[in-house]
Amino acid sequence: MFYTVQEISKVLSVSRVTIYNKLKVKDMEPYISKNDKGITYISEEGVKWLRDNVNLQGTLQDEVSSDLNTKDIDDEETKENQGCKDDVNFTSEYVNYLKEDNQRLWQQVQDLTRMLENSQVLLKEKPQQDPLLLEERFINLEEKLEEIKDSMKNRQEESKKKKSLWDKLKNK
Repeated sequence: MFYTVQEISKVLSVSRVTIYNKLKVKDMEPYISKNDKGITYISEEGVKWLRDNVNLQGTLQDEVSSDLNTKDIDDEETKENQGCKDDVNFTSEYVNYLKEDNQRLWQQVQDLTRMLENSQVLLKEKPQQDPLLLEERFINLEEKLEEIKDSMKNRQEESKKKKSLWDKLKNK
């Protein structure tokens, strides 16, 4: 029969860290197995080796071996199984959340792609619009320049007609 690190730590009255540290010893390798979820299990021979090599903090060896076969272990397995079910429920809820978030992000990517395509179409049309706008502006500028020239000619003629103050004083 195999036991989890948590079960052994309770029975031996030591921390799980202590158990994991002892599992690193080469002598423990044959007694250790891991499932595909990464949960570490230790055989009964491994538990005996741990019992012999870990400070039991006042517990008797007979108590340890008898405690391993009691109902507490069954209760722990039930609690552990319930914890696994809770983990599965949490994981499935999280996966659903990620799927919804992924859909939202995909929609945003599609919207941005459409916006980019629209801006590219506008940019392609812009060079065709620019020459027309430039031509209109040049025509307007020409007209304004003509108006300014006419205005300047008129001013010059008026200034010639009007005698300056000095000219008037000279004539007197």
